[in-house]
Amino acid sequence: METRSPERVTHLETTLEHVSRVVTPILKRYGVSLLTKYVQRQLTVTVHPSLMRQVLISCAVRLAEHSASGEIALFANMEDGNARITMLTRTEMSTRLEVSEILRGILIDQDIVVDALVDPPRLQVWIEAPSSAAVTVLVVDDNPDMVRFYRSCTRGTHYQIIEARPEEDFVKSIKGKAVNAVVLDVMLPQLDGWQILMQLHEDQATRSIPVVVCSVVQEQALALSLGAARYLAKPILRDDFIQALDQVTGRS
Repeated sequence: METRSPERVTHLETTLEHVSRVVTPILKRYGVSLLTKYVQRQLTVTVHPSLMRQVLISCAVRLAEHSASGEIALFANMEDGNARITMLTRTEMSTRLEVSEILRGILIDQDIVVDALVDPPRLQVWIEAPSSAAVTVLVVDDNPDMVRFYRSCTRGTHYQIIEARPEEDFVKSIKGKAVNAVVLDVMLPQLDGWQILMQLHEDQATRSIPVVVCSVVQEQALALSLGAARYLAKPILRDDFIQALDQVTGRS
């Protein structure tokens, strides 16, 4: 079975409703209900629906076996470009559990991450899967605080922030990545951001990738003349940053 394919997209809202109906009879045996607290709308993953359903079913049953609260709370949202489904319940304070016991029998696929937290009375399982709506944004900035800021701005959106390493040949590395947009600072310690912008614009393989220049340097006209799709002056507001990404990637 092909577990990951653009043609086999799983719509999580519908899938979670199906899973809830399927597990209801067995959860009743444990005196537990599965309660959906929050599911982000139009959340989809590029994982085979059958595999996704089975992983969710197994996680719910494992938690029910050790639940002491009578309910399992379920949340699903985008996080750093991936769909994250969290199931949370309470267990006995005296319970001695290993993560391996919670995860036993759960199908693990290379495209799905399943993990658990055993911290009585808290018992939690989460599943991460690649979102079909994920948009990869490569950040070229030597300031770790700015990278963290961009990640905080895009939390809960379909944008996935990846960071370029300082020692990389940026143009070469971009060719090897499925990058939808680039966020570029021009004040780099060892490189000329303007030169990077020119190379990206002049190379046929990268010319179509939109670049958003974010800098303290007040040179909007220069940035646009060298091929940037947008220019944002630092300090940057979250709404302006998301709006710029929406515009250059054609998304909303």
